[in-house]
Amino acid sequence: MHSISDPSRVRFIGPLTPLAPGLAAELLALGYASTSATNQLQLAAHLSRWLQAHGLGPGELTEAVIAQFLVERRRDYAHLYSLQALGPTLGYLRHLGVAPAAHPMVPVGVEEEMLARFRNYLWTVPGLVDTGGVALSLKEFHVMGDTRRAFTAEYKSQAVGFVLDDDRTIAEVARNIGCHEYTLRFSHQAGVDRWV
Repeated sequence: MHSISDPSRVRFIGPLTPLAPGLAAELLALGYASTSATNQLQLAAHLSRWLQAHGLGPGELTEAVIAQFLVERRRDYAHLYSLQALGPTLGYLRHLGVAPAAHPMVPVGVEEEMLARFRNYLWTVPGLVDTGGVALSLKEFHVMGDTRRAFTAEYKSQAVGFVLDDDRTIAEVARNIGCHEYTLRFSHQAGVDRWV
């Protein structure tokens, strides 16, 4: 008996159909649970139907085309409508060479490089939803907490010192100083000397 969360039950039509078995195998090899793999395959099946309806193939999955797909998906779906959600499918298609490579933003200068690293870090944080849609500016990167206060380099260094020297958790220090946990966590991992 097959359940709804059986990846083999997801049906494809469109240009991604021949690639579906490989994507399913890749998801399972990456450790996706059956339900998660099924959800990812359903998203890929929707992308395949959308490509077919627009007369497109996987080779035409440019950033603009992907953005248009996600805009249309958001109208009808309550989840898996971000670039992050589409990541496993796009990664697989790009690995096969059937979809164009992503064109990452090229940082110019130290601040832009650190901002790019912070954005990349946010992609790795489990539980963050739609970080691709979060508009981060340099001003937001240098501001910590909801009050939009600017912190000096010395203050930031002390905050990381609380974690390193006082053996306190990052979440505890972030709460105590009024900044977002992920900002402090990133500064701790990146090294304060490169962050400030």
